[in-house]
Amino acid sequence: MQNRENLENAPSAVLKYLGKLKRPYLTEVEEKVLGLIEKEYGIDDRFGFELNNGYDRNYL
Repeated sequence: MQNRENLENAPSAVLKYLGKLKRPYLTEVEEKVLGLIEKEYGIDDRFGFELNNGYDRNYL
């Protein structure tokens, strides 16, 4: 995420935790939490850019 400095402490801590996992997958709950954070901050995890930058995610 480009604007990490703008994240609140809780989402930032969750992202830090997920980044330190030693397994190559997320649990269903971890996926949901990550999805919520991405949605809240307008992040499209498939391509690494913000959703509100003019791209239509349904087009791709």
